[in-house]
Amino acid sequence: MVKHSIRTRLTASFVLVIAVTLTLFGLYVLNLFYEQSVANMRDTLVINARHSEYQLRQRSRNYTATEQFGELVRQIGGSMQLDFELISRQGQLVAHSDAEAHTPIADESGWPEMRAAFAGQTGSDIRANPHTAENTLFVAVPAGLEHPHPYALRVSAPMTSVDSAFRHVRGALLAALVLTSLISLLISLKLARTLLKPLETITAVALNFAKGDLSRRIHVRSGNEFDLLASTLNNLAGSLHDKVQEARAGQRKLELILEHMDNAVILLDRYGHVTTANRKAEELFGLKAPLIGKHNLQVIGS
Repeated sequence: MVKHSIRTRLTASFVLVIAVTLTLFGLYVLNLFYEQSVANMRDTLVINARHSEYQLRQRSRNYTATEQFGELVRQIGGSMQLDFELISRQGQLVAHSDAEAHTPIADESGWPEMRAAFAGQTGSDIRANPHTAENTLFVAVPAGLEHPHPYALRVSAPMTSVDSAFRHVRGALLAALVLTSLISLLISLKLARTLLKPLETITAVALNFAKGDLSRRIHVRSGNEFDLLASTLNNLAGSLHDKVQEARAGQRKLELILEHMDNAVILLDRYGHVTTANRKAEELFGLKAPLIGKHNLQVIGS
């Protein structure tokens, strides 16, 4: 018994291939969009950080105490509407653009962006902001201040806009995936019906051949290999029909000959079983229908 038809498997395979392809493509697009968005945001923060570091360095040439940096950092941060932090090599928060809204953390030097900044490079990291619990991008650059201790300037911005855009694009791609899958399902059903209808016609007639009805013929016009298959089966059925008719005619002739013979004739198969007996044999040996198929020794004795 066929559990799943070719049409079902063909349709499922077609839809599955499209769904998997679109899913992989969607994941690639989402990943590319997110990475590009983060890269653009990082580049913007790096530019702002370097610009702010330049201003801080130019305007703090005569500063001798760390407390003097606080007001300057707040001025720079306020003008750019970003969070700026000046952090010492020991990890201490020296100044913040919004000092009242943030509680200093004991040691800031262990963060990845800070380690890179104190190594003379530009560092960045994405993590939850401990003050706001928002997903935040942190960028730190070395602060080349004329001061005995090295400093790093860190700028941060929430990832709200990037995360929101990412969710929007993800939703759009998911909707496109569902819509495309439905369309591909309809198309695959139509294609499967068109491609497999000749095969279903051939199968139905072939089942009649198997039941002994060799008078049926297959009529399909698919324009492909199914036409050749149908023609071959039609020729085969016609040939078998002719052979059967010839065999039946020969059997009928033999029956007529045996019926009108004056001698008793009994036909045996290769194993000695009675297959046919004419009327004379039936009268002579008393053969009845139940004895046909019995061994000749049981029928006529030794």
